[in-house]
Amino acid sequence: MGFRYAVIGSGRQGTAAAYDLARFGDAESILLADMSLAQAERAAERINRLSGRTVASVAGLNVRDEDAVVALLTGAE
Repeated sequence: MGFRYAVIGSGRQGTAAAYDLARFGDAESILLADMSLAQAERAAERINRLSGRTVASVAGLNVRDEDAVVALLTGAE
């Protein structure tokens, strides 16, 4: 069984980190969270395409909402 990851931010660095986790991190799933849901969706589509499997999913997140951040990270590695 693989790991469940969460990446906050789906810009260049977040996308690269998520791709590395998909490729080399034994990822079962990767949740990309960003304030811009459209940006997160584009990043997830790219990661899924490049990795050849559906591993990345998305969530909208405002990092100023501490409770939302804690809830999002609960259960992630």
